[in-house]
Amino acid sequence: LVGNRAASYQHGRAALWHADRAGHPALQAHALDLLTGVAYRAGAADAALRYAGQGLWHVNRTEGEVAVALLIGEARAHAALGDTRRAYRAVREAEQVLDNRDSDEISRMADVLRFNRPIHAFQSAELLLGLPGQEKTAERYARTSIDFHQVTYNPGPASPRYQAACYLTLAQCLVHRRDLAGAADAITAMPVLKPADLIQTVVISARRVVITLGDMRRGAAIVDLLRERVGVTN
Repeated sequence: LVGNRAASYQHGRAALWHADRAGHPALQAHALDLLTGVAYRAGAADAALRYAGQGLWHVNRTEGEVAVALLIGEARAHAALGDTRRAYRAVREAEQVLDNRDSDEISRMADVLRFNRPIHAFQSAELLLGLPGQEKTAERYARTSIDFHQVTYNPGPASPRYQAACYLTLAQCLVHRRDLAGAADAITAMPVLKPADLIQTVVISARRVVITLGDMRRGAAIVDLLRERVGVTN
């Protein structure tokens, strides 16, 4: 359903309807997490914030990995609305839930829904990176995500795509402070991938690098390195 917002909303609302009929709080929260992501990607940060709040109500803001995912969704929405203080507060709240969480039964049954520390650190870095004054914090989370991914970390997905995205996010952080050599080193250290595994992330990262640098020539050199690293030839 990527790129089809109407269909994504339709399926998300259908999932929520069934969860409501079942009267299952964790299932309702997961459906609302799906809708939070759809709304955010559709550019509707206010709606994303509303869906995240509804989902968090079902799990008392503290229960299971779904609470962590919803808090990150809430943080993204605050970031999109330019509210740095609330975005960082939601990131920290999610971190505290990770310290004390028990997995909800839906997450245990469907491992792809599990939300672990490396994913939290990576997504925190990504959303904080664009906020004024949060560049150092974003870099700290990016390095933390890499450290977590260098060990076998369960529960939850630790796919090559996520691992490589951690390095790309770190590279973006380093570009923000004009450390182009460090950014190149981060890209070089990225796990080897098939182009299809990360092409969309590479495109987004490349655009951010060029925009951040404000220098097309130097930006193009970083973009070329990204393309070479994932085997993109056209």
